[in-house]
Amino acid sequence: MRNYINSRLLSLKFAGMVLVSALFVFVPGFFQWISFSLFLMALISLRMYDDLRQDFEKKRIKATSYNYFISLVILLQLICVVSAFLISRYSGLVFLMLFLNNHLLYSLFDSHKVLRHFLPFVKYPLLILLHSVPDPTLHQRMALLVLVMLIFDSLEDPRFPIKGQVIDILVFASAAVLMSLATDYFMALLAGLPVLFYYLFRRSKYLPFLITFITVLIYLVNLYYEK
Repeated sequence: MRNYINSRLLSLKFAGMVLVSALFVFVPGFFQWISFSLFLMALISLRMYDDLRQDFEKKRIKATSYNYFISLVILLQLICVVSAFLISRYSGLVFLMLFLNNHLLYSLFDSHKVLRHFLPFVKYPLLILLHSVPDPTLHQRMALLVLVMLIFDSLEDPRFPIKGQVIDILVFASAAVLMSLATDYFMALLAGLPVLFYYLFRRSKYLPFLITFITVLIYLVNLYYEK
């Protein structure tokens, strides 16, 4: 159990994807901190759920450990739902439906060899959409997050169904979304960096992390320039 925590829950991939998703929605302020804490709790529980289902299927975790961590995930989700209800009935219902839909999706499609890989791309953007403050760039931020996650999993997981030229298209698409968010010509020029890094370092084992980092960095720099 301790090995699982160190190798999976405390891994760079787990922490990185939680952080990347969080950066797309964070808004400073006291009330936003409360809402953001619930968002992080929900995000961590969903990511744990994904990893646990995959590891149990690949027999990388024992049944006893699996049951223990699944119980922990459900407890986190219950805390999140109850806390959200204390803020507003709408928030509580939103989190409740999100978690119930997550369990339903896995029950229906977890055995499908292709569709199960795309389950995270349904719920994570939905969670961020529900949490985000509406603004004119919301759909672009949502698209960018999905593209970042698709590119990362395509490059990092050899079993992921997206390969070859499709990854190239996704990288160019992420650069195009970054360019659409650019506030000036300089930021529009920087938006092409993910494509450059992709072709320069495509044989590196760190490419998934490098592409994710440079894309999110440009996104954050653009937010700073915008203000």
